[in-house]
Amino acid sequence: MHWQSLVVALIVALAVLFALWRLPGSATRLRYVGWMKRLSGGHGPLARLALRLEARTTRGQSACSGCSASADHRRP
Repeated sequence: MHWQSLVVALIVALAVLFALWRLPGSATRLRYVGWMKRLSGGHGPLARLALRLEARTTRGQSACSGCSASADHRRP
């Protein structure tokens, strides 16, 4: 019975972390990444994770990517 509580607690903790990452916008995600970099001191597994998340967050963003009419823009 005790191990079931641990499994449920782990699932809930992972769901909270997932929601904290996915629900906010990219600016908040970049703040999270900055916090992770400061916490890690710039090296170690947390810093590598922060760099990967930063690259993923900033990939594909342009000046008007948040614009509601961005799908209508023509590319040169």
